[in-house]
Amino acid sequence: MAKNRNAPIIDAIMKAESWPTYSNRAADAGGPTKGGITLATLRAWRRNPATTIADLMALPEAEARQIYEQVYIIAPGYDGINDDGLREVVVDAAVMSGSATATRWLQAVLGLRQDGVFGSKTRAAVNAASPVALGLLFSAQRAIYYADLVQRRPSDIANIEGWVRRAMLYVQMVAIKRLA
Repeated sequence: MAKNRNAPIIDAIMKAESWPTYSNRAADAGGPTKGGITLATLRAWRRNPATTIADLMALPEAEARQIYEQVYIIAPGYDGINDDGLREVVVDAAVMSGSATATRWLQAVLGLRQDGVFGSKTRAAVNAASPVALGLLFSAQRAIYYADLVQRRPSDIANIEGWVRRAMLYVQMVAIKRLA
């Protein structure tokens, strides 16, 4: 049986999100979170607004993996991104900022209308572009967004180092491959 091509992406996100750590920091606008899955995401996934923090804390890894794949890869259409590295950086951005925002960043760097929908035109443009160049431009767009966010919400300064570090992981990966 072939391994799911999204499994390495989900593994990387779960590591970056410190699965299975639970947090509820005042500086995190996402609110209560377990391994990157927010209470709001779990409620939407389960279609149950009565889902509690205790339910979130008890979230099993298998269900978290389903959420990551279905909500952040399949539903927005990112499984249509041919390049694994580019797909990973876009999915990671969607986990952190929402898929509509991640798609708008892609559309911005591609010069497309920024409607936040990863439709056939966006998918075709993504797959026609150089994945390395697009990934680098996307990562820069992402870092700029986080800096602008801190300008608008100064309380987010507590998060900026982690956000930018995460946004620049793709840049680091490309640089390491090029220098090797």
